[in-house]
Amino acid sequence: MKLALLHPGAMGAALGASLLAAGHQVRWCAEGRSAASRRRAEALGLTEAPSLRAVLVGVDAVLSIVPPHGALPLAQAVAAEGYGGPYFDLNGISPETAAAVAACFPSGAYGDGAVVGLPPGEGETATLLLSAEAAVRPPAFGPRFTLQVVPEAAGRFGASALKNAFAAWSKGSSALLLSVEALAGALGLKEDLHTLWDRHSPGLRERAAATGQAVAPKAWRFIGEMEEIAATFRAAGLSPGAFEAAGRVFQTLAKDHEGAPPS
Repeated sequence: MKLALLHPGAMGAALGASLLAAGHQVRWCAEGRSAASRRRAEALGLTEAPSLRAVLVGVDAVLSIVPPHGALPLAQAVAAEGYGGPYFDLNGISPETAAAVAACFPSGAYGDGAVVGLPPGEGETATLLLSAEAAVRPPAFGPRFTLQVVPEAAGRFGASALKNAFAAWSKGSSALLLSVEALAGALGLKEDLHTLWDRHSPGLRERAAATGQAVAPKAWRFIGEMEEIAATFRAAGLSPGAFEAAGRVFQTLAKDHEGAPPS
Protein backbone atom coordinates (compact mmCIF):
# COMPACT_ATOMS: atom_id res chain seq x y z
CA MET A 1 0.00 0.00 0.00
CA LYS A 2 0.98 3.62 -0.52
CA LEU A 3 0.59 5.42 2.81
CA ALA A 4 0.93 9.03 3.94
CA LEU A 5 2.41 9.27 7.45
CA LEU A 6 1.67 12.59 9.15
CA HIS A 7 4.08 13.20 10.90
CA PRO A 8 7.27 11.30 11.77
CA GLY A 9 7.89 12.41 15.33
CA ALA A 10 9.25 9.87 17.82
CA MET A 11 6.17 7.63 17.69
CA GLY A 12 5.54 8.40 14.03
CA ALA A 13 9.06 7.33 13.15
CA ALA A 14 8.59 4.03 14.97
CA LEU A 15 5.35 3.52 13.07
CA GLY A 16 7.07 4.40 9.81
CA ALA A 17 9.78 1.80 10.44
CA SER A 18 7.14 -0.82 11.18
CA LEU A 19 5.11 0.05 8.07
CA LEU A 20 8.20 -0.21 5.88
CA ALA A 21 8.96 -3.61 7.41
CA ALA A 22 5.41 -4.65 6.45
CA GLY A 23 6.17 -3.82 2.83
CA HIS A 24 4.34 -0.51 2.44
CA GLN A 25 5.51 2.59 0.59
CA VAL A 26 5.50 5.39 3.15
CA ARG A 27 5.49 9.10 2.34
CA TRP A 28 5.96 12.02 4.69
CA CYS A 29 5.31 15.75 4.26
CA ALA A 30 8.41 17.94 4.61
CA GLU A 31 6.52 21.23 4.53
CA GLY A 32 6.72 23.02 7.90
CA ARG A 33 8.54 20.18 9.62
CA SER A 34 11.68 20.46 11.72
CA ALA A 35 15.23 19.40 10.92
CA ALA A 36 14.78 16.62 13.49
CA SER A 37 11.78 15.28 11.57
CA ARG A 38 13.81 15.33 8.37
CA ARG A 39 16.66 13.41 10.00
CA ARG A 40 14.27 10.76 11.29
CA ALA A 41 12.52 10.40 7.94
CA GLU A 42 15.75 10.20 5.98
CA ALA A 43 17.26 7.69 8.39
CA LEU A 44 14.25 5.44 7.89
CA GLY A 45 14.12 5.85 4.13
CA LEU A 46 10.65 7.42 4.01
CA THR A 47 9.70 9.05 0.70
CA GLU A 48 9.68 12.83 0.97
CA ALA A 49 6.85 14.93 -0.45
CA PRO A 50 7.34 18.72 -0.52
CA SER A 51 3.79 19.68 0.48
CA LEU A 52 0.63 18.32 2.04
CA ARG A 53 -1.06 18.28 -1.36
CA ALA A 54 1.80 16.29 -2.84
CA VAL A 55 1.91 13.71 -0.06
CA LEU A 56 -1.77 12.91 -0.55
CA VAL A 57 -1.69 12.21 -4.29
CA GLY A 58 -2.49 8.58 -5.02
CA VAL A 59 -2.17 7.26 -1.46
CA ASP A 60 -4.30 4.37 -0.22
CA ALA A 61 -4.63 5.75 3.32
CA VAL A 62 -3.46 8.55 5.59
CA LEU A 63 -2.15 7.87 9.09
CA SER A 64 -2.27 10.80 11.52
CA ILE A 65 0.05 10.59 14.52
CA VAL A 66 0.61 13.99 16.12
CA PRO A 67 0.26 15.61 19.57
CA PRO A 68 -3.41 15.71 20.61
CA HIS A 69 -3.82 19.45 20.07
CA GLY A 70 -2.76 19.01 16.43
CA ALA A 71 -5.15 16.21 15.51
CA LEU A 72 -8.16 18.26 14.42
CA PRO A 73 -6.21 21.03 12.60
CA LEU A 74 -4.32 18.36 10.66
CA ALA A 75 -7.54 16.58 9.67
CA GLN A 76 -9.04 19.88 8.55
CA ALA A 77 -5.95 20.67 6.47
CA VAL A 78 -6.02 17.23 4.82
CA ALA A 79 -9.73 17.54 4.05
CA ALA A 80 -9.19 21.03 2.63
CA GLU A 81 -6.88 19.48 0.03
CA GLY A 82 -9.81 17.40 -1.21
CA TYR A 83 -8.69 14.08 0.26
CA GLY A 84 -11.60 11.80 1.13
CA GLY A 85 -10.01 8.35 1.37
CA PRO A 86 -9.27 6.22 4.45
CA TYR A 87 -7.97 8.39 7.30
CA PHE A 88 -6.70 6.69 10.45
CA ASP A 89 -6.41 9.00 13.44
CA LEU A 90 -4.03 7.38 15.93
CA ASN A 91 -3.86 10.24 18.43
CA GLY A 92 -4.68 10.56 22.12
CA ILE A 93 -7.93 12.46 21.63
CA SER A 94 -11.34 12.35 23.26
CA PRO A 95 -14.33 10.76 21.53
CA GLU A 96 -15.69 14.30 21.16
CA THR A 97 -12.60 15.44 19.24
CA ALA A 98 -12.59 12.17 17.30
CA ALA A 99 -16.13 12.94 16.15
CA ALA A 100 -14.98 16.36 14.94
CA VAL A 101 -12.11 14.73 13.03
CA ALA A 102 -14.47 12.18 11.48
CA ALA A 103 -16.80 14.96 10.35
CA CYS A 104 -14.02 16.32 8.12
CA PHE A 105 -14.26 13.30 5.81
CA PRO A 106 -16.91 11.38 3.85
CA SER A 107 -18.89 8.69 5.62
CA GLY A 108 -16.83 5.57 6.19
CA ALA A 109 -13.45 7.24 5.63
CA TYR A 110 -12.52 7.80 9.27
CA GLY A 111 -10.73 5.11 11.28
CA ASP A 112 -10.56 5.58 15.05
CA GLY A 113 -7.30 4.43 16.61
CA ALA A 114 -4.67 5.17 19.24
CA VAL A 115 -1.24 3.99 20.35
CA VAL A 116 -0.45 2.75 23.86
CA GLY A 117 3.14 2.46 25.02
CA LEU A 118 6.50 4.06 24.29
CA PRO A 119 7.84 4.35 20.73
CA PRO A 120 8.98 0.78 20.03
CA GLY A 121 12.48 0.11 18.77
CA GLU A 122 13.55 -2.93 16.79
CA GLY A 123 12.45 -6.07 18.61
CA GLU A 124 9.98 -4.12 20.77
CA THR A 125 6.25 -3.56 20.43
CA ALA A 126 3.60 -1.03 21.36
CA THR A 127 -0.16 -1.62 21.27
CA LEU A 128 -2.22 -0.12 18.47
CA LEU A 129 -5.89 0.21 19.34
CA LEU A 130 -8.51 0.27 16.59
CA SER A 131 -12.27 0.53 16.91
CA ALA A 132 -14.19 -2.41 15.49
CA GLU A 133 -15.38 -0.30 12.56
CA ALA A 134 -11.83 0.83 11.69
CA ALA A 135 -10.38 -2.67 12.06
CA VAL A 136 -12.34 -3.89 9.03
CA ARG A 137 -9.91 -2.20 6.60
CA PRO A 138 -6.56 -1.35 8.21
CA PRO A 139 -3.16 -1.63 6.56
CA ALA A 140 -0.77 -4.16 8.09
CA PHE A 141 0.99 -2.13 10.76
CA GLY A 142 4.10 -4.29 10.88
CA PRO A 143 6.13 -6.05 13.58
CA ARG A 144 6.46 -3.20 16.07
CA PHE A 145 2.73 -2.83 16.79
CA THR A 146 0.37 -5.36 18.34
CA LEU A 147 -3.19 -4.75 17.18
CA GLN A 148 -5.99 -4.69 19.76
CA VAL A 149 -9.51 -4.29 18.40
CA VAL A 150 -11.91 -2.47 20.70
CA PRO A 151 -15.35 -4.18 20.90
CA GLU A 152 -18.09 -2.84 18.66
CA ALA A 153 -20.22 -2.17 21.74
CA ALA A 154 -17.78 0.60 22.70
CA GLY A 155 -18.98 2.60 19.70
CA ARG A 156 -17.39 4.25 16.73
CA PHE A 157 -14.81 6.06 18.86
CA GLY A 158 -14.07 3.23 21.27
CA ALA A 159 -10.32 3.24 20.58
CA SER A 160 -10.03 6.90 21.54
CA ALA A 161 -12.10 6.27 24.67
CA LEU A 162 -9.96 3.31 25.75
CA LYS A 163 -6.73 5.22 25.13
CA ASN A 164 -8.06 8.02 27.35
CA ALA A 165 -8.94 5.58 30.11
CA PHE A 166 -5.44 4.07 29.98
CA ALA A 167 -3.62 7.41 29.86
CA ALA A 168 -5.79 8.82 32.65
CA TRP A 169 -3.90 6.52 35.00
CA SER A 170 -0.48 6.24 33.35
CA LYS A 171 0.00 9.99 32.93
CA GLY A 172 -2.43 11.20 35.59
CA SER A 173 -0.64 9.23 38.28
CA SER A 174 2.66 10.78 37.16
CA ALA A 175 1.18 14.26 37.58
CA LEU A 176 -0.11 13.36 41.04
CA LEU A 177 3.25 12.00 42.18
CA LEU A 178 5.11 15.06 40.92
CA SER A 179 2.55 17.34 42.59
CA VAL A 180 2.99 15.62 45.94
CA GLU A 181 6.76 15.97 45.78
CA ALA A 182 6.42 19.63 44.73
CA LEU A 183 4.15 20.27 47.71
CA ALA A 184 6.66 18.76 50.11
CA GLY A 185 9.39 20.88 48.54
CA ALA A 186 7.32 24.06 48.87
CA LEU A 187 6.80 23.25 52.56
CA GLY A 188 10.48 22.55 53.12
CA LEU A 189 9.68 18.91 53.87
CA LYS A 190 10.97 17.08 50.81
CA GLU A 191 13.67 15.11 52.62
CA ASP A 192 11.24 14.26 55.41
CA LEU A 193 8.72 13.00 52.86
CA HIS A 194 11.45 10.90 51.25
CA THR A 195 12.25 9.38 54.63
CA LEU A 196 8.61 8.41 55.07
CA TRP A 197 8.45 7.02 51.54
CA ASP A 198 11.57 4.91 52.15
CA ARG A 199 10.00 3.54 55.32
CA HIS A 200 6.39 3.02 54.20
CA SER A 201 6.44 3.10 50.37
CA PRO A 202 9.79 1.66 49.30
CA GLY A 203 10.82 2.65 45.79
CA LEU A 204 8.54 5.68 45.56
CA ARG A 205 11.40 8.17 45.92
CA GLU A 206 13.19 6.54 42.98
CA ARG A 207 9.96 6.43 40.99
CA ALA A 208 9.39 10.17 41.56
CA ALA A 209 12.91 10.98 40.38
CA ALA A 210 12.61 8.76 37.31
CA THR A 211 9.17 10.18 36.50
CA GLY A 212 10.43 13.75 36.62
CA GLN A 213 13.36 12.96 34.32
CA ALA A 214 11.22 11.02 31.85
CA VAL A 215 8.26 13.40 31.73
CA ALA A 216 9.95 16.81 31.66
CA PRO A 217 11.09 16.70 27.99
CA LYS A 218 7.61 15.77 26.77
CA ALA A 219 5.41 17.55 29.32
CA TRP A 220 4.38 20.04 26.61
CA ARG A 221 2.72 17.16 24.77
CA PHE A 222 0.83 15.91 27.82
CA ILE A 223 -1.00 19.22 28.38
CA GLY A 224 -3.33 18.64 25.45
CA GLU A 225 -3.72 14.97 26.34
CA MET A 226 -4.95 15.91 29.82
CA GLU A 227 -7.46 18.29 28.24
CA GLU A 228 -8.73 15.47 26.04
CA ILE A 229 -8.99 13.11 29.02
CA ALA A 230 -10.86 15.77 31.01
CA ALA A 231 -13.30 16.14 28.11
CA THR A 232 -13.84 12.37 28.07
CA PHE A 233 -14.62 12.34 31.80
CA ARG A 234 -16.93 15.33 31.40
CA ALA A 235 -18.86 13.67 28.55
CA ALA A 236 -19.27 10.53 30.69
CA GLY A 237 -20.82 12.59 33.50
CA LEU A 238 -17.73 12.24 35.72
CA SER A 239 -15.62 14.93 37.34
CA PRO A 240 -12.82 16.18 35.03
CA GLY A 241 -11.10 18.17 37.78
CA ALA A 242 -8.21 15.81 38.46
CA PHE A 243 -7.13 15.93 34.83
CA GLU A 244 -7.60 19.66 34.45
CA ALA A 245 -5.23 19.94 37.42
CA ALA A 246 -2.85 17.41 35.86
CA GLY A 247 -2.74 19.54 32.74
CA ARG A 248 -1.62 22.51 34.84
CA VAL A 249 1.10 20.36 36.43
CA PHE A 250 2.46 19.44 33.02
CA GLN A 251 2.17 23.06 31.87
CA THR A 252 4.36 24.18 34.78
CA LEU A 253 6.81 21.36 34.14
CA ALA A 254 7.01 22.27 30.45
CA LYS A 255 7.76 25.91 31.27
CA ASP A 256 10.48 24.88 33.71
CA HIS A 257 12.10 22.49 31.25
CA GLU A 258 14.69 23.96 28.92
CA GLY A 259 14.01 23.92 25.20
CA ALA A 260 11.00 24.54 23.01
CA PRO A 261 8.53 21.84 21.90
CA PRO A 262 9.75 20.02 18.81
CA SER A 263 7.87 20.59 15.58
